[in-house]
Amino acid sequence: APLWGTRLAADAIGGTAFYLHDGRTTELEEAISLHGGEAENARNLFNSLSDSDRKAIIAFLRSL
Repeated sequence: APLWGTRLAADAIGGTAFYLHDGRTTELEEAISLHGGEAENARNLFNSLSDSDRKAIIAFLRSL
């Protein structure tokens, strides 16, 4: 699922956004951690970031 409009989608459905193609998580961090295959390297790089850098990325994604 695309991330653009994340903030708008959450606002439209009562403050909750659902992620992944099947909507199985409401947390961006969990959506990232559930990725494998072609996204495995990106997931591993995200997980290797400092806590403050991960939080900054999540804040950016929530602003989209």
